Amino acid sequence: MMLDQVKEDYQFLLDEFKPYPKKLIPIFDCLYERYICLDYRGKLNTTLKEPRITYFNSEEEGNRRFVPIADSYEAFLDMIEIDEKKVESEKRAMKERYLYGYQILEMIREEE
Repeated sequence: MMLDQVKEDYQFLLDEFKPYPKKLIPIFDCLYERYICLDYRGKLNTTLKEPRITYFNSEEEGNRRFVPIADSYEAFLDMIEIDEKKVESEKRAMKERYLYGYQILEMIREEE
């Protein structure tokens, strides 16, 4: 997400969801006004170098809008699982697309 988009989403949330915490910064739009946010709120975070990661769901009410995901960005990244088979398949597809074009690639995918 580009910095301009972060600023735009942040301003949208401040305007639309009053009261919206000023220390909750959206970094990823999950669609339908739901965001992954850097969470600088609370006494705990005043001593931390990193914010917590929180999911903001505009469909919920009150504190249920805020769902803690991880205590730090590093912990959040550790939660992400990488599907090695899918990564290898995509690499192969990119190479084949470069060598043979899109039509051959579609035929190969249909065979798998």
